[in-house]
Amino acid sequence: MIDRIGGIAPASAGDLRAVGTAPGTGAGSVPAAAFDKAPARAASAQLSPLARDLAASPPVESEKVTALRDAIIRGDYRVDPMAIAARMLALEAPSAG
Repeated sequence: MIDRIGGIAPASAGDLRAVGTAPGTGAGSVPAAAFDKAPARAASAQLSPLARDLAASPPVESEKVTALRDAIIRGDYRVDPMAIAARMLALEAPSAG
């Protein structure tokens, strides 16, 4: 049986009760060195431009929403159940390529 992996002893039932506690606290705590934040910083740096782009654009297409709302109010908006079903099936189908 493996006693240690990477210098850290395997978890015991007592250790599992400490899940969610801060590093370095609780029974069988993991050393602070195991919580390297470099990968999180790199991911954050990659997401920052995306987050700026999303923040700069409106979350919805207001003109399209207004047009659809008006069509519904006038009674001009018709639902095509076959088109909806086809799109739902396309979402469930595995993509080729």
